[in-house]
Amino acid sequence: MARSRYTMAFDHHNMVKAPTATSTVRVVWNSEDGVMDCYGTGSAPTTANTYAEGCIYRKLVAAGVSIMYINYGTYASPDFREVLNANNVITEIEKDHLASVAGTVGASPLVWDEQRMLEVMLDPRKGFYHFDDFTKNSSLTAGAVLNGMLLTQTHSHGAVAGDPSAEGGILKLDTGASTATDGPTLQLTDLQVKPQAGTKIVMEWRAKISLDDVRLYMGLANDDTTDYVSDDSVNILKSQCGFFRDSSCDSTDDLSTISSKVDAEDINDTVIEAATNTYHTYAIVIDGISTVKFYWDGVLMETVSSADNIPIVAICPIFQINCDASTQAYMYIDWLRVMVYDADGSCRIAS
Repeated sequence: MARSRYTMAFDHHNMVKAPTATSTVRVVWNSEDGVMDCYGTGSAPTTANTYAEGCIYRKLVAAGVSIMYINYGTYASPDFREVLNANNVITEIEKDHLASVAGTVGASPLVWDEQRMLEVMLDPRKGFYHFDDFTKNSSLTAGAVLNGMLLTQTHSHGAVAGDPSAEGGILKLDTGASTATDGPTLQLTDLQVKPQAGTKIVMEWRAKISLDDVRLYMGLANDDTTDYVSDDSVNILKSQCGFFRDSSCDSTDDLSTISSKVDAEDINDTVIEAATNTYHTYAIVIDGISTVKFYWDGVLMETVSSADNIPIVAICPIFQINCDASTQAYMYIDWLRVMVYDADGSCRIAS
């Protein structure tokens, strides 16, 4: 039978099967530019003057771990790189230098990539996005609101002030004393957010703590003036989602997480071992009243998935540090991002 385009389906159906994959590279399709398609069980090939630009190599190993590569190099000098897919996306993000830097310096990809940030920034009806690099010289007076920030002192001790002379600016919380339980609580009362069905709330910040063995709280909570961590224990009688350190932590540099709705809480002790006097990024993502996710240095550390433990009232960013030893302690906040929007992209405000 003569070969023609009409017999192509018959030819494909009856073609001789390619050999089983082995460590030797098997060629499927060769062209005048070089090999265009190949497969095997070993690492991607590196032989010069063999593989065309854009050549595909399939590494066949096992279900869920097989990998596809593409030649980003040249025929003379091939450079096969792994193609991003659902199975390797997290690994590739963590390997990429930008993501590793962002994990401790800038916005975390695993936190923000799926958010509708550009939509919200361009159309205020869809929600709001707030970023503060703390470049203002904000020296707070206890009980008075300045730039949307309120300072509350414990035992009349504690200070909060901006340091615009620091590159990029920082906000410094100072216990102001070395007496146990003394220190400041900072509330960003202008950034009230409310978890509810269909609403996404994202908060991320970069901070460092000067000492081990100090009591602290960082996160979202209702804005009363009672200590969020006091008498060596986190205050569970609040609506909140945050990171904290109290006497229940296994080590003096550990941090735990809490998500609570006044009288029902989900506490996960010692989720993080945070290096002292080192900047880290922290993030909280509240998805409706379904889940609360806690991230540290861009990596998901804890998930709360019970609506019974997720707040349903207005909450705002809260930062607290209390001295618990004999040395004055500090918390430095480099930057803060907060975004609220409807998950389906709809407008929250009428036109």
